[in-house]
This record gives sequence, structure tokens and C-alpha cells, in this order.
Amino acid sequence: MNTKLDELLNPLEVHPRWPFDRLKQFAAEKSLNYLDAYVVAVTGTNGKGSMVAALEALCIAKGLRVASFSSPHLLSVTERIRFQGQPVSESSLLAALKTVLPLADELGYFTALFFTAIILFQAQKLDVVILEVGVGGRLDPINIVDADLCIITQVALDHREVLGDTRDAIAYEKAGLMRKGAWCVFCEADRPKMVDDEARRIGAKLVCLGRDFKVTQSYGAKSFSDELMASVLAINKRWPLTLDENTVVKTLLNIQPLGRCQLLDTEPKILLDVAHNPAACERLALRLKARGLSPDVTLCQFKGNKAVAESLGFLRDQLGEVFVFPKLGEKMLPPEAMQAVLHDVGIAAIRPFSKLEIAFDEALSRAPKDGVILVFGSFLLVGAVIALLKGRGLWITKPNAV
Repeated sequence: MNTKLDELLNPLEVHPRWPFDRLKQFAAEKSLNYLDAYVVAVTGTNGKGSMVAALEALCIAKGLRVASFSSPHLLSVTERIRFQGQPVSESSLLAALKTVLPLADELGYFTALFFTAIILFQAQKLDVVILEVGVGGRLDPINIVDADLCIITQVALDHREVLGDTRDAIAYEKAGLMRKGAWCVFCEADRPKMVDDEARRIGAKLVCLGRDFKVTQSYGAKSFSDELMASVLAINKRWPLTLDENTVVKTLLNIQPLGRCQLLDTEPKILLDVAHNPAACERLALRLKARGLSPDVTLCQFKGNKAVAESLGFLRDQLGEVFVFPKLGEKMLPPEAMQAVLHDVGIAAIRPFSKLEIAFDEALSRAPKDGVILVFGSFLLVGAVIALLKGRGLWITKPNAV
């Protein structure tokens, strides 16, 4: 359904993102570079959305007023701007967007939404604001706001055309969010040297998984990895919003980020995951094995600029029959190319369909009641399937996680 928000935002997709210096100057001129709150900046190849959800939940448990800006969205653009974990209303977003757009010509989609979020956040009395990077960090629009805490969830190879072809190059971009004297928590045991180098150059206080804190137990969290749980506990000791450890663990055990290894208790079960790069697909493969899940049918789709063959290679023996359908957006890999990649990685059980809806209905009828349908890849696909589930009355309010 085309909404007034779509009418304003969709044309912005063609506008290139501004150079960072221009962004900084524009934000300073329009007073859009400051938030009167404790600011957390979150970057990382994977795990950003889960980290944002975890920190939101902790703030709410503490009784704090929290807002967040994240991307992309699954069902509605309103998901990108949240207050107390809930999406902003469409009317509020529309009104703020109409304030932003006349300020400059050719604002891009992401940048316009970011400045819209700043306007909405500045209008509220907030204790904490969590800003999730779009791509990288150093040159991302959110970096115009000085963060009190920087979190790097992971450094892996993705967005290579923008960030570079090595982990050190990508780490350099992500480390650009660090600030002198402020904490930076690195949530991965395998840390590129560039992270330490940049922390020393900038003067940030770096805390790292594997060096300064460790995974000491299996927390049994279905929604979050043990590494993320340990990292959140480390963050909890460094920011001024400390909760006792039992409350942190109990809070995180009870939340499920939308579309992140989300297992629906339907017949057949449906597993939704936005894994769309090699590192995320490798983790998905490990989670499937750990839980003893063997999908009968898989629906997947990727953007054309992703390392699709490498991603699928981690899952080649776990996908069952793979259903292919027309691309859901201009940037998606065409179905013929998708089939070719599947063949190249050794997946022979492939069925083409003329529409996603037809493929999904066939998956529901083909998989046994005690079976599993796996839906993974792009946010567009996972969001479209969630919409189908809601339309068919199959969506449940408290889904499980793998």
C-alpha cells in the first residue's frame, strides 16, 4: 500500500549520500548535531539490531526514557524511529519529515530519516538515545553526533564496495565512531589490530571480548548469542545506567528481536532470519545444527551486491528444497541468477515460482506439520513473509528464537 510517507521517501532513493563534511556542516547550521541525552552509537557487520533491542530493553527495565534510530525496517518505515521500544506514529514521522525535507535539496533516504529522528528526539525529554549505523561508521550520518559510548558488535566482510576488502579496512571505518575519553566495547574475540590502533590514536577507552571480559557460561538465551550476552554485561558495567547482573540476564532472556533467528510455533514451524552475508549465514548454520533443525523447504533472496555463493556455501547441506521467485526489489538478485548460484554451490533441489505468495503457500502445504520452513536473506524477503503470515492469521505474538 502506498502511503504519504512512501510518496515523500521513495523519490529520495535516487539521491546519493552526501559527503560527510557537507553533512557535518549542514547539521551544525540547522542545530541537528546534538542530543541532550546519553548517546550510544552501535556499529558492526552483524548483530546491530539485536544489540539495539537489548539496550532498549535494559533502559526500559531501569525506568529510563529511551529512543532509538535503526535500519533497515521489516514492515514499516516507522520501525526505524522508536520510543520505549515502540515505533513512532506515522503522523508524527510525517510531520517531522515535512520539516526536514525543505531544509536542503537532494537529501538521501537514510539521511532524511536520520535528521527526522534527530528532530523527534530533540522534542522529547530523553535519558538515552541509541543510534545504529547505516554502513560503516566514520562517514555515516550518525557520526555527526558525539557518542558517549561506542559499540562494535562484529567486523566481517560485507559492503566491500564501500568499506574495503579486508577486516582491518572495515575496522577502520567502524572505529571512526570512537571518541576521546569515551568507552568503546568490542564484542568479538577475534579483533583486528586496527581497532586497537584507532582506539590509541583517538584516545578512546577500549574494552574487548576475550581480553577484558569473557564468555564464562552459556546463558541459554534463544535470542542472543553468549558473546552478545557477555558483551551487554560488560557494557552494563561501563555506562551510568547499571542494573544488577541477574536483572540484565532475565531481561534479555525475555525479548525477541523481530526477524532475528525467530522460530514461529506454527505447523510447520517457520524460522525467520535476516542473515544476508557470509558471517551471518555461518552463524545461522551453526544455530540450526545446535538446535537440531533441518528445514524441509527454504525461501531465500539476496541483494545482487552480496557474496551470495559464499553465504549459501555455509548452508548447502541444510536447506532442503529451495524455492525461487521473482526479485522483491530492484537491487535483488534475479531468480535466474539465484538458481545459477544455487547450482554452483551444489544445491540441486530447486523449484521456481512466479510469485512469492505462491511459493510460500506451496511451502506451507509441502512441509510436514512437524517440519520446518526456513526464510532467510534480505530484510525485504523476511518482511514480506511476516506480512503474509499476518495476512493469513499465522503470526503469533510471542515467537521463539533459535
